[in-house]
Amino acid sequence: MQTVTVEILHEKAYRLLEDLEDLGFIKIHRQTPEERPKTNLSTLRDSIQLNKTVDEIEQEFRDLRNEWERPLPSRNRDETG
Repeated sequence: MQTVTVEILHEKAYRLLEDLEDLGFIKIHRQTPEERPKTNLSTLRDSIQLNKTVDEIEQEFRDLRNEWERPLPSRNRDETG
């Protein structure tokens, strides 16, 4: 037996799963709201730990911007087509 977690995006999908359960193909384990894993953005932000100073982050941004300002390498293309 294999267990998977499915995010229901549409009510019709849930009805299909219930039909599969009625036929004996799957078993639905319903979760109460407090059992559901938190996947919202604020929870993800809380789990991120920054070890960089503001100056280091700003320097990374400057470096990234400078990469975009460099000239692109020329391509060796035939100009006729």
